Amino acid sequence: MQATDSGVTLSASDVVDFLACTHLTALDLHRLKRPDDSPAPLPPDEQAQLLAAKGLDWERRWLERLRAAHPDLVEIAVGADVPREARQAAAVAATLAAMAQGAPVIYQASLAAPGFFGRADFLRRVPGRSRFGDWGYEVIDTKYAQSARAGHVLQLSFYSWLLEAAQETPPRRMHLVTGDGVETGYRVADFAHY
Repeated sequence: MQATDSGVTLSASDVVDFLACTHLTALDLHRLKRPDDSPAPLPPDEQAQLLAAKGLDWERRWLERLRAAHPDLVEIAVGADVPREARQAAAVAATLAAMAQGAPVIYQASLAAPGFFGRADFLRRVPGRSRFGDWGYEVIDTKYAQSARAGHVLQLSFYSWLLEAAQETPPRRMHLVTGDGVETGYRVADFAHY
């Protein structure tokens, strides 16, 4: 959750957090609007930090696997010295440019709609019609967990919703790669309304 010139922008994590605990969202909003009058968030514990590090390592290994299969994979990266809002806008523009060029895989794809921003681990080109031509994209997200959780599928749905706006056609499937290396596809239509 972040304050922008046009209001509050929500991410996939914010949506997942809201469904897990509405009080957490209330605290986040309070912290955003009145930072001086808000308790500091608790630092992550050692176990959470370890799991986060393992998750990033798993994502990097999956990236290398995809890069080996697709040497022309496009990685979206914008300099950290740019203010957050401008950095996100530049990342969304770079993602749309990569989609228009038909990149086979896009890593750290940034997608947005008014009031929403998301960074999907990967977009993979698939046959079909979109505003870009005879191809479209589907979301792939990596999770270190050994099985899918409701929050993972909700996050995929959020990214797929943003992707639909970007390519002007709904993706048919969305994919989760769990820590055991299994990629599972889900029909977007089965979960889109969540």
